[in-house]
Amino acid sequence: MKNLKLKEVRERKNLKQDEVAEMMKINPTTYLSWEKHKTEPKISQLLKFCEVMGVDIMEVIEEDQTTTDRSLIAKLKETSVLDEEDKICLTKIIEGMMMRHYAKSVQKNLA
Repeated sequence: MKNLKLKEVRERKNLKQDEVAEMMKINPTTYLSWEKHKTEPKISQLLKFCEVMGVDIMEVIEEDQTTTDRSLIAKLKETSVLDEEDKICLTKIIEGMMMRHYAKSVQKNLA
């Protein structure tokens, strides 16, 4: 997910980067790399960000996202009813799909 509005949400809440990192129980450097779009949070981390900031995930996603992306976000919201074991399983599936995507991207760039 590109173009996340992490910085905009944080600034709207009048928080510093290290404060958000502390709230999320992550390294401040990790959070900074997300804001600078150097790395992306895992889905579980993005959901945690929304939880600690008290915002809907749609506020964090860029407005120009496609209908497909919005549909995926809606499905993510529905996962709140899953038990912890199912959430962990779903997170691993998504992370596996992302690794597959990145591997394909690397192969394409090497060709």
